Amino acid sequence: ICLLEIGENQDREIQDFIECKLPDAGIKVSEDFAGINRMITITLP
Repeated sequence: ICLLEIGENQDREIQDFIECKLPDAGIKVSEDFAGINRMITITLP
């Protein structure tokens, strides 16, 4: 499991990049304490 914090409004671009490089990974985008989608959890098989 890897947890990434990303810049505001970059969640879709980062998620697409990770899916391209790691197609078997589980990816979950979640909100930070301010309600912004900034946290990405990556789970590798």
